[in-house]
Amino acid sequence: LKIESITNLQEKNFNNITITSKDIKAIIKELKLEETLIDENTIKFKSTTEINKIIKILSKYEIKKLLIEEPTIEDIFLHYYK
Repeated sequence: LKIESITNLQEKNFNNITITSKDIKAIIKELKLEETLIDENTIKFKSTTEINKIIKILSKYEIKKLLIEEPTIEDIFLHYYK
């Protein structure tokens, strides 16, 4: 059994990312994502990749909206107890 603080768990964990772009198919391919499209121009996914790497990739595309959220405490616990 390993005991860690919530802060440590958040730092090691994933981010919830939502991207809206007319180039969403190319972004999905470059980020090697499974298609979890919300609509034809928007994707939402969880990522453990460093944010700077994602932003560098996205800088090649015209992004209409980018939302990066830290996981909720509930998300963190569900991730570890699946």
